[in-house]
Amino acid sequence: MISLAWVAPVVAAQRLSELWLCRRNRLRLLSRGGREVRPDTYKVMVSLHVLFLASLSLESYPWRVPEDIRTWTCLAALAVVTALRYWAIASLGMYWNTRVVVVPGTRLVRAGPYRSLRHPNYLVIVLEFLLLPLLMRAPVTLVLFSLANLAVLRQRIRIEEAALEEIVRHRLLPWFLLPIGLLAGLGCAQKLPIEEGRMVIALPGAPVNVDPRVATDAYGEQILQMTHASLVSRDAAGEPLPDLAQRWESPDPLTYRFHLRPGLRFHDGRPLTSADVRYTFAWILDAANRSPHRGLYRHVAAIGTPDARTVVFRLSEPFAPFLSTMVRGIVPAESPARGYAPPVGAGPYRIDDLSPDGEAVLSAFDGYYGGSPPIRSVTVKFVPDSNVRFLELKMGSVNFTLNGVDPDLLPAASLSGRLVVEEGPGGNVTYLGFHLRDRALSDARVRRAIALAIDRETIVRTIWKGRADLVSSILPPGSWAHDPDLPAAPYDPARAGRLLDDAGFPDPDGDGPLPRLRLTYKTSQNEVRRRVATVIQEQLRQVGIAVEIQSLEWGTFFSDIKKGNFQIYSLTWVGISDPDIFHHAFHSRSGPPDGANRGGYSDVEVDRLTESARLEPSREKRRAMYRRVQRILARDLPVFPMWAGRNLLVRDRRLTGFRLTPDESYAPVRAMRIVPDPVAPSTGGPR
Repeated sequence: MISLAWVAPVVAAQRLSELWLCRRNRLRLLSRGGREVRPDTYKVMVSLHVLFLASLSLESYPWRVPEDIRTWTCLAALAVVTALRYWAIASLGMYWNTRVVVVPGTRLVRAGPYRSLRHPNYLVIVLEFLLLPLLMRAPVTLVLFSLANLAVLRQRIRIEEAALEEIVRHRLLPWFLLPIGLLAGLGCAQKLPIEEGRMVIALPGAPVNVDPRVATDAYGEQILQMTHASLVSRDAAGEPLPDLAQRWESPDPLTYRFHLRPGLRFHDGRPLTSADVRYTFAWILDAANRSPHRGLYRHVAAIGTPDARTVVFRLSEPFAPFLSTMVRGIVPAESPARGYAPPVGAGPYRIDDLSPDGEAVLSAFDGYYGGSPPIRSVTVKFVPDSNVRFLELKMGSVNFTLNGVDPDLLPAASLSGRLVVEEGPGGNVTYLGFHLRDRALSDARVRRAIALAIDRETIVRTIWKGRADLVSSILPPGSWAHDPDLPAAPYDPARAGRLLDDAGFPDPDGDGPLPRLRLTYKTSQNEVRRRVATVIQEQLRQVGIAVEIQSLEWGTFFSDIKKGNFQIYSLTWVGISDPDIFHHAFHSRSGPPDGANRGGYSDVEVDRLTESARLEPSREKRRAMYRRVQRILARDLPVFPMWAGRNLLVRDRRLTGFRLTPDESYAPVRAMRIVPDPVAPSTGGPR
């Protein structure tokens, strides 16, 4: 048998080469825009490699002790160090953290001998552990597997580099790794979803609820736009359009009569009648069900059903935005609220399966009144990590995402030619919310100081790459009630400091490290929002406000916001179609669960104006009232509107027919089609 002392230099060289490759690739990724979230990862890997080499030296050095003791001591040391080394790989997800994420548990390799592995290095890890005693007694085998380990690492590095360069290439390993490849399983490359006629949408988070009677989060609403039909829908300008209701009339300000289309059916085949419409809204109005939408329908005094196709709403008083509240998915009568399980709908797609941590599987509903959708199968994947979303887009396992790609990655999205990037005007306003019952934040001067300390222009330019517009109101700029002359909050840190002094929060030590006050900033795990939070944290630090960022899973984050468990948070208003949002979000009686006044704002004038605007049929008079409301809110700053992001769609070029709307609606998915690849090479001509 060859002496282990002869093998030691070879193994040591392999490990040192691996370290060199790690260092080279790390520097290369950092130079191309990568960002180390955990800078200590590389140091951990270096330390573990040093321990490995030290244990190998212990084994190979001719100490004057019995050979078996040396061998088994080294064997134990190697087992511990190797376990620690690969535990670090598995727990941290990679040797270093960059914008291109290679996550254990994600099937990154789609072709070649490693397509069935969750991680290219896992197979060698398993073999190294299983065969470690054998390897210690068979040095030649140890050398071969060390070389194999190095080759697998090189393959993994190539995959990471290819992903960063936005070209997904899968190279086969050298021929001497063929036995390992055979162990992993050989076969043909998997077809991409679009080649199977399947559309795969990536959402940045999982919905909190997919029941139209209680859903309030954006992701739940976006799925419902594909699966549940309403009495009316909205066009791009927010004006009502017929949906389940073929037509309607209002003979007086207190009566609305809707006439349903003939032959309507739910996904389970049951007829959809006026009784189902009445049940849906009666369920929401029942205080025992605690629907967050109940406040929108408090003016409904009675719901009549003269026949199976007619529904009559009678109001207790005039309610100008009534038609906009009819955009609510209809469910069958006697449908219970079943937690995360969605009730049956009547939209263009039915929900076949829904996993809160995975995806929603939808299929085309042949009984939809508007005709069966051309794309028969739609999968909605919940992918919180923006890097993984982008990587899946490049690989083709995802072929559609709306506002799901970081703006700094958009130029790279279209490099391969397979993806198309579309940009359209947006109406979704990102804002900073304050808890007005907090000791510091109850003072409008503190809220104003925070607004003045945030350099929004820099954030839009550097993080959003200019693809957002500064706003002064949560009402989208395109709304008929928007006030274009609202005073803006310019970047003015000096004035922010003076306001904090006036509010009783002086700087305790001048240029020293002590802050004026400390605040907690809650946000989701969305990568862009975390980066925005980090920038705001630094900008507030410069005026003496210490901010602790809490990045939470979407469901936990949104639950905390609804419960009022926050000091500062950031969210985006999605799908605002009527200025009645001011009543829903700022009236003193609109706190959760009846409304969205999460910060506890109260102003007598705002209450009066929003109530009067609901009763006023004249749009001109309503516009004047809402403009007054916007000026009061700009003065008090119960929330700080920051910017309205533009809608950014990234899709496979074979997907057509989607129409971008300012409110980020997914309803146009029903009209989409998969067309032949326009640049695919010809396979032949006429014979």
